[in-house]
Amino acid sequence: MERVVEIVMPKCPSLNDYYGGKHWAARKKDVDAIKKDIALRLLEKHPIPKGVSRFTVSLIGNVRLDIDNRIVYVKLLVDALRAGGYVVEDSPKHFFHMDIDHNADLPAGQIKARITLYG
Repeated sequence: MERVVEIVMPKCPSLNDYYGGKHWAARKKDVDAIKKDIALRLLEKHPIPKGVSRFTVSLIGNVRLDIDNRIVYVKLLVDALRAGGYVVEDSPKHFFHMDIDHNADLPAGQIKARITLYG
């Protein structure tokens, strides 16, 4: 069984923010708030079953960040899925594909995540 869930992502920091020397406590506070926001967005609109064994993530956005700096969006999304018990694990056996694309037709500043759940 395959199921696709799409959400609009909250604003996340870029990968450069992690390299920029921001104190770990400040980063943790930001990350915790973003993961909570992602969980709420998932629960509000999509009753996702718990314990999905395999999944993929596609990210499509129109933000000023370079494509490679958008990886933080995927990381925080997957961590939120795992923390909420929606997915079993994020190892390659379970999380086996991701892609990140730019789409200038989306509203400026918007990133959408498409999560495909299997089984």
